[in-house]
Amino acid sequence: MTRRLVLALDLVSDAALIADYEKQHRPGGVWPEVLNHIRASGVVQMQIWRVDDRMVMVAEVTEDYPRATPAALDEAVSRWER
Repeated sequence: MTRRLVLALDLVSDAALIADYEKQHRPGGVWPEVLNHIRASGVVQMQIWRVDDRMVMVAEVTEDYPRATPAALDEAVSRWER
C-alpha cells in the first residue's frame, strides 16, 4: 500500500535563482546519488513542477516512508541542497 504526499512551496521571486533551480533539475541534471536517496527513502513515484513562483511536488510513498538510508546517500543529498 502507498500513501500520497503533496508539498507546495512558494519560491523567492528571483529570476537568477529560478534559472539555477531549472538548470539543476533538468532531465539528467539531478545527481544519481540524490535519485538513489529518494528511492531508498521509500518514494515510489514523484512529480515536481513549477507554476510561476510556486513549486508543487506529488509523491507516492511506501507505508514505511521515510526509510533509513545509508549515510553516504544522506551526505550526497546535503551537498546537493547546498
